[in-house]
Amino acid sequence: MKKYLIKGTLALVVGAFFGSCSDDYEYVPLAQQKVQAFEEVFKEIYGDISPDQNWGFSDELVVATDEDVETIVIEEEVKASTRRAGTRAEIDVNGNEWDVVPEVTAAEAKAVYDYVNKVKSQVEHYTEFPSQISLKNYYVTQVWTGTDKYTTWQDRNSTPSILGSSKMNNLHIAQQSSAEIGQVNWNIGLTGDWIHINNFNASDNRNYNGNTYVKNGGTYNFAYHSSEDNNYHDKWIAIDGKYITDADGVNHKGKYYICFDFVSYPINSKSYFKVWVNESGVQDGTQHHQERIAIDGIYGTAQDLLNDAISTVTYNGHTYTVNSSWVFDGMDNPNMCIPANEKYTDWIIRLVPGTEDTHGEGGKDNTWDDISDDWKEVTNQSGRVFCEDLGQATREDLDYNDVVFDVRVWEHTHTVQPMKSRTTWTTTNGVKDAGSETTSAAQTNGKAQVTVKYYAEIEVLAAGGTIPLQVAGKEVHSLFNVGVTTMVNTRDGNSTAFGSYVATKNNDHYYIYDEEKDIPIDKKGTKKHVYLKKDIEKASDVSVIVNYSGNQVAELTSHAGKAPHKLFVPTGTIWTSERKPLDLAYPSFGSYVNGTHSQPWVNNTVPYYLYSAAHQGLSDMPKVIKTKTTSTYQTDIIATPAKTFGGSLTEETYTLNIDKFWPGDRIRFFGSGFSEESYISVTVAGDSAPIIDTQFTERNRDGSYPSVAYVEILVDEDFCDKLNNLISNGGVSLKVRGRSFTLSQIGRVQF
Repeated sequence: MKKYLIKGTLALVVGAFFGSCSDDYEYVPLAQQKVQAFEEVFKEIYGDISPDQNWGFSDELVVATDEDVETIVIEEEVKASTRRAGTRAEIDVNGNEWDVVPEVTAAEAKAVYDYVNKVKSQVEHYTEFPSQISLKNYYVTQVWTGTDKYTTWQDRNSTPSILGSSKMNNLHIAQQSSAEIGQVNWNIGLTGDWIHINNFNASDNRNYNGNTYVKNGGTYNFAYHSSEDNNYHDKWIAIDGKYITDADGVNHKGKYYICFDFVSYPINSKSYFKVWVNESGVQDGTQHHQERIAIDGIYGTAQDLLNDAISTVTYNGHTYTVNSSWVFDGMDNPNMCIPANEKYTDWIIRLVPGTEDTHGEGGKDNTWDDISDDWKEVTNQSGRVFCEDLGQATREDLDYNDVVFDVRVWEHTHTVQPMKSRTTWTTTNGVKDAGSETTSAAQTNGKAQVTVKYYAEIEVLAAGGTIPLQVAGKEVHSLFNVGVTTMVNTRDGNSTAFGSYVATKNNDHYYIYDEEKDIPIDKKGTKKHVYLKKDIEKASDVSVIVNYSGNQVAELTSHAGKAPHKLFVPTGTIWTSERKPLDLAYPSFGSYVNGTHSQPWVNNTVPYYLYSAAHQGLSDMPKVIKTKTTSTYQTDIIATPAKTFGGSLTEETYTLNIDKFWPGDRIRFFGSGFSEESYISVTVAGDSAPIIDTQFTERNRDGSYPSVAYVEILVDEDFCDKLNNLISNGGVSLKVRGRSFTLSQIGRVQF
């Protein structure tokens, strides 16, 4: 039975069980078929997708500082910052005596290990060098030492016997960015300004459970010493603790885990390959010979090179293209070379932001707690979400209104600040002197306990899908108290869809929540009654789950450079009416997809296609539309003139092969203009006034003309009657007049 690892845009849960199958039968789950069909149609319509297109969603990075924890939106690649000149880190090995940092529980250590215990490509939400963690003062704590065993290249056919964690010691942390020392990264050695973190040597690597405090340090890079090759290595990944919840239900947000993979190879180690190359001067490639080339590092196969993104190798002045047929032919110091296994569990440490504990003095301490609760809207994570459930892979169904909901994210900060004042007095014979008591002003007493939680208001506005769909665990049709096949707030007078439909009242609100409360929203103490869903930090965290037949379940996602299942738009953005493609309502969406549109695509609208309870029919639809396109879409071709209209006005008559038009149909004239003088005029037989009279197309930004464009005319009720009355012998004649454009096809888009 063949097995398939499904990665990428969907998390699939397949409920069906197959008792038997043949080795040559490739089962493709229905949910996977849905997403593949959606990808194909989306790309057919919109063409290439910009690789950095994030569909309105943005990632977040939590950065700890001395004072607090703040949220920063990352819109571009994180650059390593520079260390303050003249500040050298201080290491305090007695950090465990302060008792101000939580111990590593068995549940926490197990949860971190389980999260990381897989090959790197399957670990989620990791970062790597250059570090995206920016800490200055922090505790370093031992979490885990691994049990993976290795073998050297010399003995690689033997049973692995080298315990990787036992060969790792002397934890070092870099205080300089790669930019400061002019390097991209440190693969071997300790180039630049590094500090040794005490209590993390070989024996302590297994047994020490205290906390070492780093003051004025950096987190640019991390390295360990390998006693196998006597070198330092920086092979690690970092995990933000907010992605880890242990078996006791504790989430470890605010902590960071540095996870090392053991590797060993001497400085300047080289791997050797035999490579077949063409003889000089031989053009047909039939004569060739072998050369032995050297490559820096540990590579046992050519595929190892390709996996490391090495496609060409330069050796002795010649450039070779990596080919999977290259033959491994040895390695320097194979008795000391141990390749990594790409599992980062050989040594795991934890970083927790912190400050040194303080101890007061005096005759009497007066202590109490100052407690505050602050609510702040995370504005960049508040907006509206359009969703496509992938139920039908057709252009008309890419209306992104299968569910529409607003999300408003709130950050709740609960602070318990220990306060302390000092009271002193004088005594005579052990008795307090009258009037001698003085009390100092209140000061903080130790470290504030700060708890940050995130909540979201989720209000569902529309449900245009007719299959089961859950938002944040709630089936949306049941939220509106209707059946799954009933559309809600998407069908109006302009819609082409049929079936059950309801419209809600404007003052009705449909929230998904697990608690409701009054929260303060300004310094005046103004409160707002809100319906909150817990543990949602970003708009993209709101899960949208679709159920297909056969109990197959898919989570809708949006990934950079991939066809999106969800779009994040400003609150107030109107969705399309049922079965109206999104790019009809928002003509700039296509250029937004490929990254060429500089202005927000939601600002350019054709209101006719937007949902409105006031829409009654075709009366407010634009009669003539010009657009650029990369596809003919799903159009009935009713004439193929393939005619170029030159620099002078030319007139041609064409017969449209059609039996009948319907109100709402559109006639499209496909082609391309090639000068500023491009012009098209279309009239119906017997009329003098043109139904189209416009420039064929405008230039692109680079001055060129689009290779495919069209001008279309709406067939409203009156025009429909006229055309149908003119149809004779399966066709109707139109007269086209113009210059400086090529007319390739005439088509009909059915209503």
